[in-house]
Amino acid sequence: MINTIFNKIIGLLKTLRCMKGVYEYPQNNPKGYPYCYIDWKSSDAVVFDSGNDRIDIEYKITMVQENMEEFKGRKEAETTIRNRQWKLEEIFRKNNNLGLACVLRTTPTSSIKRYQDNRIITETTIVVQCITSIK
Repeated sequence: MINTIFNKIIGLLKTLRCMKGVYEYPQNNPKGYPYCYIDWKSSDAVVFDSGNDRIDIEYKITMVQENMEEFKGRKEAETTIRNRQWKLEEIFRKNNNLGLACVLRTTPTSSIKRYQDNRIITETTIVVQCITSIK
């Protein structure tokens, strides 16, 4: 189930027109910027009912932007990243069951922004809640 959901998330991320690449792990030589990669972080299960468990699966999506020098200034770079970040989170709000019967909801739970090597990088945590039979 973790891999099925992982692949669905990759498929959704590939629909973002601004992305030059979507990867399963960090890249040393990406095809272009911005790009993103996804990482499975954890799974937690709780009893849902007598025959099912609810599993919360956490993934982290890291989006790496162009070098800030490629923008017309810091203000444009910051505005662009906010717009891209909103679009990234929005695809999960609009497709919150990922098209899978077992998925209850997909929620972007947090996003952080940081700077590295003159690039803006965001890390978005999403939690996918799903149901699985214990029988």
